[in-house]
Amino acid sequence: TQNFFSSHVRTHNTSSLSNFPQRRLARSSCCHRPIHPSTMPDFDYKLTKIHRHLLQLLITHPFFEQQNLHNVFNDIVRSHRDALSATSDRTLDDFINSLNDNLSTVSMKISLYVFQKTEQWYYSIANEVGDDDLAKFATTFSTQEILYFKVLLAKIAELDGEGNQLTLMDAVIMRPKELKLEDADKCINSLIQQGWLWEHKEDGARRLWFGIRTCMDLRQYLDQELGVMLQ
Repeated sequence: TQNFFSSHVRTHNTSSLSNFPQRRLARSSCCHRPIHPSTMPDFDYKLTKIHRHLLQLLITHPFFEQQNLHNVFNDIVRSHRDALSATSDRTLDDFINSLNDNLSTVSMKISLYVFQKTEQWYYSIANEVGDDDLAKFATTFSTQEILYFKVLLAKIAELDGEGNQLTLMDAVIMRPKELKLEDADKCINSLIQQGWLWEHKEDGARRLWFGIRTCMDLRQYLDQELGVMLQ
């Protein structure tokens, strides 16, 4: 079977594109989408309504700021206080540890990560398995957009090593010839909104860096393919 990216590797002379973890971008298709209870994994019967509500929240949001999740967790507990009698879990960490025990059976994990650009802590649920060829059918990004994202990551890594940052204007210029100007701009904005890219303004210019989800979910890719060692 032809590799999902093999044709673009030849056309654009890019290396290791087949190693890019498409499965991570596939998560973007479920962001902010309600999940029916029947689609939830069949976990340990000891998981209460609090566990399941918390898990659904983390699945439907790409990342969650630590204090915000604590606040929402407290609201969940107040809404399902009767469920506390069925579990020894009491704190957010307790509930996350129980969820991770169950998530490990489907190669997923809830992690806590500090984003070095803002020094804020975030929770995110990530897939721990290798690339899934079927993920390309679930992703909201086209083949060209994923290629474009890879090129942007490589350029951000290159400039970061030089103490510089990629401007939005330069990012748009770097788009593949198959992407129209408006499509490239739309793709970048979508990557920013979904946490794959991080945008800030400096010296009057919009600049891009690795987003919180990229830092959490694509950490191994950044290290092995781009030589980026995050803090």
